[in-house]
Amino acid sequence: MRLNLFWQYSFYITGAEALILLSLFLWWRLKGGNPLHLFGGAVLGFFAVIVGVFALNVPITDDNYALLWWAVNHVPSHDFSVIAKGVFEPYNECRIVFARLIACLDLYITGSLHFNHLMYVASIGLLIIVGLFLKQTKGNYRLSLAILFLLFQFQYYDSIFWANSALQNIWSVAFGMLSLHWLVKDDLRHFIFALIAALAASFTYGNGLFIWPIILVYYLFKKNYKFLAISLVMCVGTVAGYFYHFTPIISDVSIWKRLWLAIPFSLILLGGSFQFLYQIYLPLLVGIFILLSFFWMIRVGYYIRHPFVFGVLAYLLLCAFTAGIFRGGRGVAEGLSIRYGIYAIAAFICCAIFWGKEYSAKRKNWHSAILLFAICYHFAANFFFFPEVVLRNEKLKRYVNSLPDKSADWYVSPVIPFESRTIVKEAIREGLYRPSEF
Repeated sequence: MRLNLFWQYSFYITGAEALILLSLFLWWRLKGGNPLHLFGGAVLGFFAVIVGVFALNVPITDDNYALLWWAVNHVPSHDFSVIAKGVFEPYNECRIVFARLIACLDLYITGSLHFNHLMYVASIGLLIIVGLFLKQTKGNYRLSLAILFLLFQFQYYDSIFWANSALQNIWSVAFGMLSLHWLVKDDLRHFIFALIAALAASFTYGNGLFIWPIILVYYLFKKNYKFLAISLVMCVGTVAGYFYHFTPIISDVSIWKRLWLAIPFSLILLGGSFQFLYQIYLPLLVGIFILLSFFWMIRVGYYIRHPFVFGVLAYLLLCAFTAGIFRGGRGVAEGLSIRYGIYAIAAFICCAIFWGKEYSAKRKNWHSAILLFAICYHFAANFFFFPEVVLRNEKLKRYVNSLPDKSADWYVSPVIPFESRTIVKEAIREGLYRPSEF
């Protein structure tokens, strides 16, 4: 019965969106209009409505520890120095300063922590990402629509409907892209903005530190030694501040084995957007395609003509390899984790822009083929992955509704850790969290 319910939701979500887009297509054929505004607006609007409806004010997994329990231990003191120090406390291998600052802002404005608000802030990062990608299409509506269809789907739903994961993953990509966008402007004002964005990326998620090597290599290549020296000082200062009083995570897996596992892990992660039916073979092939595309960009000198797209892909490759080092000990299949999906689809979009613009003149209807592929992928991703969100939300609603009843039968799951009931009740007692009624 649960399986049947899964497929029902699949048909509901894809059918509703397909009807909307089909109606708009008929309107466009009859009345005309700007296809990018018409269809792009529909894709964005549909995505926004779904996020607004299905983003729950319920902590899952790391939300309980990284944000809610952290707030219980620091916010009630009302001591700015205690809270500020707590914001910079490491969590696992990261300093999630940005996520905690947003949580503090939500607490200050609303009086309690709303996890759905944090998801909305994370979704704003997607607008920055898509806006920067669309700048690279130079007004080509087919390629622009392909980017929108590729990005605004629910394969990576853990980086949409899991507050802490969404803020970390989406905004580490957004800040990294902003840094590179300003970097290639090659003037002092944008250089300052680029360094600020790089600093923000570093303290949003641990992999944000890898924006610095790209900045340094860029200025070395451009022979801008003044900006290179300043960037180097900023890089060293950021790394020193990041690892100050930092307790490393001890792993049972040797560093050499983790480095070896990082290679297949990172390839699977890069192709993770294509993990249909949760198998590793297609993601591995897509990951290899992305890596080969990167090397081909170097071969044809794409990094000279389009340093932004090349730099973004280099940054995403470094992020994927870093994840392989820290998470590879869990097995290469961990690379399929949907919370990494934003890195995977962003890397694939970089390749789509490269192949779409570099070879469109040699192939008739090349952009139309890319758009058709993006549409098929969009609907396949929503069909196979969105029902997971609905079914998980039902579980979370039952969990929240069981909180007042001490004798209620409840269960531990990957999204509801064992300690969550204690953490949530303590947060409610302190007035830091007010669960919604479902």
